[in-house]
Amino acid sequence: MPPCEAPAEGQRPSRPQGAPSYRPWAQLLARTFGVDVLACPQCHGRMRLLALVQDRPNVTRYLAAVGEATEVPLRSPGRGPPYWKSRVLRRQALGEEDDAKGRWVQEIS
Repeated sequence: MPPCEAPAEGQRPSRPQGAPSYRPWAQLLARTFGVDVLACPQCHGRMRLLALVQDRPNVTRYLAAVGEATEVPLRSPGRGPPYWKSRVLRRQALGEEDDAKGRWVQEIS
C-alpha cells in the first residue's frame, strides 16, 4: 500500500477505497446539531430504535393514543388586501379617481 500523501492546498483528502459512505441518522444529527438523540432524557442511558411505523392506520392509532391530531389541519384563510398609508396609492389600487373639483370618487362598475 502506498504511503498517505497530504492533500494539496484547497483540495479535500481522498476517501480510502472501500470506505463506507453510510452514516447512521443519529450520528448525522449529533455531528450537525450537537444533539445526541439516542440519550434518554431521564436516565441518560442509550436508547435504541425498536420500530418504524409507516402504515397510515397504525400512525393514526398511535397519534390518537398520545393525544395528537390525527387529521391534517385546514388551510388558513387568505389575508385581506394590504393597507397603504398613502391615500394616492390606495385610491389608485381601488379604482378611485379625482373628479374635476378635487374630490375623490370611486368608480362603480
